[in-house]
Amino acid sequence: MKTHTLSHRFLSMVTLLALLLPLSPAPSLLARQKPLPSTEERLTGPTADTSAPAAVANLAAGTGATAGTVDLSWIAPGDDATTGTASAYIVRYNATTITESNWATSTDATGEPTPNPAGSVESMTVSGLTPGQRYYFAIKA
Repeated sequence: MKTHTLSHRFLSMVTLLALLLPLSPAPSLLARQKPLPSTEERLTGPTADTSAPAAVANLAAGTGATAGTVDLSWIAPGDDATTGTASAYIVRYNATTITESNWATSTDATGEPTPNPAGSVESMTVSGLTPGQRYYFAIKA
């Protein structure tokens, strides 16, 4: 049987610790992997706008100037209900009433205007429609 001296045991333990330490980084190293927030972020908190945009009201449709066109108009919602400016509009149409369940399968209209501040009058013309066909229009801001 082999006998181990105290110094031999000490060296074995140090070797074992040296092998195990790289497998689990120190907590201070883990904390440094995440970038520090900027001074502005620490002072002002999150910058995301968490207010839902207002629903578009008073979407109106009228016969366009040429066959197969419809003129749409509405009052612009804001990005915070009745204030601010929405970032974009998406207008879609369908032969049936548009709901959340069929929004994705409805046809995209093109030519949406760049949103103006809340309360502005917005309008656009949708073309390429079949004359005499009933269409339903919906818009999301």
